[in-house]
Amino acid sequence: MKIRIFAKLKHQTTYLESFAQGLRAHGHDATVEGHSGYQPCDLAVFWGHRFESIIEGQRSRNLDYLVMECGFLGDRLEHIGLGFNGLNGNATFYPVDDDSRGREFHDLIKPWQDDGDYYLICGQVMGDASLAGVDYVPWVQSLPRCVDGVPVLFRPHPKGAHHMVTAHPYTSASLADDLAGARAVWTWNSNSGLDALLAGVPVVAFDRGAMYWHEAAHTIGETVKPDRVAMVNRIAWCQWTWDEIERGIAWDHLKQRYE
Repeated sequence: MKIRIFAKLKHQTTYLESFAQGLRAHGHDATVEGHSGYQPCDLAVFWGHRFESIIEGQRSRNLDYLVMECGFLGDRLEHIGLGFNGLNGNATFYPVDDDSRGREFHDLIKPWQDDGDYYLICGQVMGDASLAGVDYVPWVQSLPRCVDGVPVLFRPHPKGAHHMVTAHPYTSASLADDLAGARAVWTWNSNSGLDALLAGVPVVAFDRGAMYWHEAAHTIGETVKPDRVAMVNRIAWCQWTWDEIERGIAWDHLKQRYE
């Protein structure tokens, strides 16, 4: 099996070298190379979802690619998402029906909030790969500013506040404080939606790429309160620690795709 690992930026090389080390633990001759040297392979591995030429090259030949990205539960820099042929919820993962990985995150699940003073839009960074297929600013601007007398607030992403222009009142509180007063969270597919569900705030998600798509409502005014223990158990199988990646434990699970 030919596996090639591609990096575009220097910091990506550091991340990807950990995955290469894990592959070598399984006997694969794995090194990190520049993205400009792409050649088709059984599996292309890279960080993020911006390697358009590699993605198209693999897809056009019915070959796989594996996306590394920040994790979803807990410390997102200590846990790395690994999914085949897509980003976030558009990727293929291989969760197992048990709680062996999810138990450490169960204490993140808080009781459902019965009410709130506002609806909260959780903004995202313009140009992020997770926003592919949506004209994001007009979409945010199209959302109602009040629902049945309850105001709608906009929480800009900490890295993208200056890119957004909307008539919704802004909030600059911490995410925890913003969630504490929210009746529901509206989001295209931000990971803040997962934070909201864990905090006990119902979510309306509008893109199937959200990791919690099946646990969210999809229409404003609809409320869904899902089984969050099952959600956490599933998502825990979609992310791995650096140690698990370097020791090849992550690949030992992912390689089932080829068995």
